[in-house]
Amino acid sequence: MLAPPWEGAPWEGAPWTPRRWQAAALPEIVTALRGGARAVVSAIMGAGKSVLIAEVVATALRGVRPDQAVIVSCPTVALVAQLTDTMRARLGTDAVGQYYGRRKDHHRPVVIVCNPSVLALAAELAGSGRRVGLWVADEVHRSEAAQVRDAYDVLAPAAALGVTATPYRSSRAETLSIWDRVVVRYTMSDALRDGVLVPWDTVCWDGRSHSGDVDQIVIDLIESHGDGPGIVSAMTIADATAYAATLTGAGISSEAIHSRLSPGARAALLTRLEAGDLRCLVHVSLLAEGVDLPWLRWICLRRPVAARVRFIQELGRVLRCHPGKARAVVMDPHDLLGIHGISHPEAIGAAMEVEAGEIEAGAPPPPPLERSMPRAQAVDIITGWCRRVLLALQASGVAGSDVVTSTSWRHRPATDAQYRAVVRCVQYSARYLPDALREDVRAVVVPAVRSRLRRGAVSDLLSVMIGVRQSAQAPGWRWPTGLDVPRLDTGAQRCLVLDYQPLRRR
Repeated sequence: MLAPPWEGAPWEGAPWTPRRWQAAALPEIVTALRGGARAVVSAIMGAGKSVLIAEVVATALRGVRPDQAVIVSCPTVALVAQLTDTMRARLGTDAVGQYYGRRKDHHRPVVIVCNPSVLALAAELAGSGRRVGLWVADEVHRSEAAQVRDAYDVLAPAAALGVTATPYRSSRAETLSIWDRVVVRYTMSDALRDGVLVPWDTVCWDGRSHSGDVDQIVIDLIESHGDGPGIVSAMTIADATAYAATLTGAGISSEAIHSRLSPGARAALLTRLEAGDLRCLVHVSLLAEGVDLPWLRWICLRRPVAARVRFIQELGRVLRCHPGKARAVVMDPHDLLGIHGISHPEAIGAAMEVEAGEIEAGAPPPPPLERSMPRAQAVDIITGWCRRVLLALQASGVAGSDVVTSTSWRHRPATDAQYRAVVRCVQYSARYLPDALREDVRAVVVPAVRSRLRRGAVSDLLSVMIGVRQSAQAPGWRWPTGLDVPRLDTGAQRCLVLDYQPLRRR
């Protein structure tokens, strides 16, 4: 299996041009599989894992005997359909079969199977005398299910590859019970660097209108920031239908999209959204079902999401690159990015690892969605600005990543000890900042603002100042050229800091 030499160059005849990371990953994967490793590829959402899987399978088929099969497993029927389309585009329709429910086409060279049907497929293949040359497990963190582990023993594949955006990850051991090691890791930072994902702007509610009425706040956010096609989350099908009508009545052309619509009707709505006939769709679980919508420009997180993995899935859909798309907008009236502690790219990667680790450890299921819509969570101007500054510095490497496991404290008032700590930190480290940023930082810690400071703002500002001080102590360090750090809104600054006087070192 995968014995050298390859018959033809990698990607030869592929209907797509590989991304740089995919082209670099393929030989690493093949080398690991030839060496007998049960390898894992960890690649961030939207990086193009299905295309890489198709190319690994295309490479493997060059060495597969007639009595061997290549199987690709995944956790849902929706993903079976997606992978089948990708695989048939690469290999041809006749080469790829599906196995789940009433579809039992296991005679093709490649079989795409849903995880609950893997054990039955293993028995079918064994009964027909076919062995498995290669098994590729998509969403490999789901492979700890008992039927998948049992199927592995029956299949006894000559080579096995796991692919996921959320690999396990305790630092103690990078293994699942079936898999050996990660051979390729493609992170959020890698994807942003390569333009595979786009950066995003977060828009929160500042508390100055509608007294926490989420539906009215969402309308304001969309009118101010909803350029291009977007999507709004709802709690139930009835809620999606009603709120789509509310948005349309407010001049924002919308339709509800949900599981009770036929696949054709859902596809037609998505086509209308992409074409500009609709401004947005209101959905219940569309973005958590593997739908690929890279042309989305914005998402509004109207519905609170308690499960972090589901939240990450929704967020990740709008970050995928698309021609003409430079940035994405995340409208966050409940401050979910703050609640989940993933308001910057590195923290998203860390959150995915934590969540996958909880899945492996058998953690209880996430709490259900709220039954009724809670009031919006305001993010004041200073807290929002401090978070955006920290994000900019982390993306440039000036400030390190932080992993936040609980963030309910972020909106509480800062304590006297925290305020004194941040004032001291600013006094001794502000000299390392550019002039404009130095003045803004000093402005938000003057005594006139003390009563307005939240713990989240203080925490983020401390991270900024500590990161800058540590970076500045490196020999030959210079402030990064071209680093775009947001300014504190001047109108807000005049209102909040009427008696502003620059702090002086004691």
